Amino acid sequence: YNSKQPSDARIEHIQQITPRWLQRFHDVGLSALKPDTRRHRWGVIRSFFAHLQRVGVLDSDPSVSIQRGKSSGEIGHIPFTDAQYKAILENADWYVDERVRNGEREVYCQRMHSFLELLRWTGMDLIDAVQFRPAEQIDADGVLRYTRTKTGASGVIPLQPHMPALLRAVPDVQKSVPGMPFRYRDN
Repeated sequence: YNSKQPSDARIEHIQQITPRWLQRFHDVGLSALKPDTRRHRWGVIRSFFAHLQRVGVLDSDPSVSIQRGKSSGEIGHIPFTDAQYKAILENADWYVDERVRNGEREVYCQRMHSFLELLRWTGMDLIDAVQFRPAEQIDADGVLRYTRTKTGASGVIPLQPHMPALLRAVPDVQKSVPGMPFRYRDN
């Protein structure tokens, strides 16, 4: 965006960015993006300028008066359609890793199905899902409460009606950590 400016109008230092320049960047520089992506990117930019003001790099935040724009209401960040996710679950219900022994197929498939559902309906990071403790983290009302490993932030997630029973019924295997159905003792 900056390279399209005449050479005498180019921004070389962050302190040169004015609200007017930033408004033009918002309106023109981000115009090729879809509305929700544009809105998200603008939120990141506003956070960046607010940080620069907090730490004293800037006297004032040039982005403060420029709004993020309205959301389209579409969920554009979901990686799979319903049909694709259904196909993933169907495969999880029969496909097993070649290292799974005979007689363990059903348990492996049930555990994989439950793990995928946990990830889908909670949005947990992998590390939090591996450390999931159903007896401690799901209350009587079907609400999952946990602390995110990466950030320390609390997560409170009302589960879909089918989820509490599904997650409480994950079978243990010989090497799983007691109370943590997706965690193994040796890793």
